[in-house]
Amino acid sequence: MPPRVQLFYFEAGRGHAAAARALAEVMRGHFAIELVNLQKLLEPLDFVRRFTGMNIQDCYNLLMRREWTLGIGAIVPVLQAAIGLWHRDLERALEQHWQARPAELVVSVVPHFNHVLQAALRRALPRARFAVALTDLADYPLAPRFYQRNFWLTATPDLVFCGTAKAAEQARAARCAPASIVRTSGMILRPSFYTEEAAMDEAERRRQREALGLEPDLPTALVLFGGAGSRRMLLVARELERARTPLQAIFLSGHNAKLAAAMETRHWRIPHRLEGFSDDVSGFMRLADFFIGKPGPGSLSEALQLGLPALVERNAWTLPQERYNAQWLEEQGYGVALPSFRKLHTGVEWLLEPGRLQEFRGRLAGIENRAVFEIAERLGRQEPPMVGADSSAPARPRL
Repeated sequence: MPPRVQLFYFEAGRGHAAAARALAEVMRGHFAIELVNLQKLLEPLDFVRRFTGMNIQDCYNLLMRREWTLGIGAIVPVLQAAIGLWHRDLERALEQHWQARPAELVVSVVPHFNHVLQAALRRALPRARFAVALTDLADYPLAPRFYQRNFWLTATPDLVFCGTAKAAEQARAARCAPASIVRTSGMILRPSFYTEEAAMDEAERRRQREALGLEPDLPTALVLFGGAGSRRMLLVARELERARTPLQAIFLSGHNAKLAAAMETRHWRIPHRLEGFSDDVSGFMRLADFFIGKPGPGSLSEALQLGLPALVERNAWTLPQERYNAQWLEEQGYGVALPSFRKLHTGVEWLLEPGRLQEFRGRLAGIENRAVFEIAERLGRQEPPMVGADSSAPARPRL
């Protein structure tokens, strides 16, 4: 019988669920996989619902849709203090879950709750292994010492998967055992991003652009603000029309019907294609030359994997856990972090100066992000990590 594996995720931001499903897709056939929505499992104890009438993930997604992100970092210590206050009740609920549905391996792709998950698992199934796979490029440390000090590294799991050198350094600082720290080559991406390893040939690329009503040879931006969309897309559209360099754009507005309606009714001065939510983001990215959006770890990693330099925004409204992503993007030479998209047209003009896109593409060609396969392979090893062993993956050029 294949080993029983439970992948814990939640729907806040949707990237965690996407990572869990990608891992499940790769691991299925070798493991008995069960996807566990932590929010639903703990819903009877949801302390946020008690005070707001909405569960944690719906509150978070509402904040994202309304773009109420300024000062959101101040909410995190409150959330973590509440987890600490109710931790024993949360642990009991998890223990009951594992007593009814045991597993040999538990993998978490969620932040904040990992110390609760680990403590409950140790009591309910002391022989089970516990792993954490960060879906952020780095952890976000919190200043107050009387709260949990991080988003992710609140426990010392048997394995912790880190997609950057910064995250691995943070894991060591959080006293994770050296043998437990596995340096992967990037963030978890869906297997669909690996179905066409070779770049789409230019003739097919031109044909598909024309099929979408685009010009076959114009520089093309892919504009994406996650599954919930963002009205920042309207600003991006205006700024692209201000650019003096001829270009066109593909806009993916996600599940945001109001945004899609506003985009459809505006007067356009550049060739464009507007799509709502799509399961084929990789297909649209293969038709583009560069990426514009927020510095979310998922969409950013997807764009870079397919050779698209990125233009992102980094300011006080940027989510705290995503600010390092923008910094990392510039440090690696994979794109540009602008203080505001209100000057996006100048960034686009700079990016499209002769030879610059090719310069970025040369750096991006060195990326070999196969994290989803690396994590699945390492989880498949039955032996526990050996204390003192070095499980780091080879370094650069890596995501």
